[in-house]
Amino acid sequence: MKKLAIIAALLTSSAAWAAAPAPAAPGGLSADYMITCSEANEEAKTDAGFVSALVASMGNASVEARNLKITPSKDLDAKVVKAMGAVCKKDPDGLLLNAVDSAMRSVAAK
Repeated sequence: MKKLAIIAALLTSSAAWAAAPAPAAPGGLSADYMITCSEANEEAKTDAGFVSALVASMGNASVEARNLKITPSKDLDAKVVKAMGAVCKKDPDGLLLNAVDSAMRSVAAK
């Protein structure tokens, strides 16, 4: 549950939408995208703004790459957090990117 609370705080941070993504690593993917759920949780304890921006960037990339249609709602953040939390709980050493992508696909209009 603690991890869910941290992820929820990250998604609601306005700094997430204003921060620029990290420079691209070879292959075009930001090196920051290669962070695990556990690493993101630890990083959020000292730099929540960074992780918040990273989660927002990953979410935006997922929506764009998959051409997802996300319908805004007052409980959208809660749905995304719940979905991310489930993936991260199942595989704490899995990439945060996978958890974010899975969450965005789960809330997309079918």
